[in-house]
Amino acid sequence: MNSSPWKGKTAIICGASSGIGRSLACNLAQQSAKRLVLVARTLEPLADLARDLSQQDPTLNISVHSLDLQHREEVEALVVELKQQNLRADIVIQAAGLSDRGTLQTLSSSRLQ
Repeated sequence: MNSSPWKGKTAIICGASSGIGRSLACNLAQQSAKRLVLVARTLEPLADLARDLSQQDPTLNISVHSLDLQHREEVEALVVELKQQNLRADIVIQAAGLSDRGTLQTLSSSRLQ
């Protein structure tokens, strides 16, 4: 019996192509999530991850979306697409990040948006 709190749930994972985001996607799949929406800038690693997860659980519903979260219009297009699919996310994980050097005081506000 799987008593995972994520069993049958839908997750949107931003930054799923590597690192923490990829690990969380794998973990949610192992915990019997129903649907994973994988988001990252680079499509190839997302497609590889989706293929690997589908081989482990053919019943897992996975979609991949290549977009840059820094571009608001791309994010808005994804939201419209997911709404058209009547997607109801149980969890949204924001694991995409930016890399910069300096202190918070020296970072430009445009980099923090």
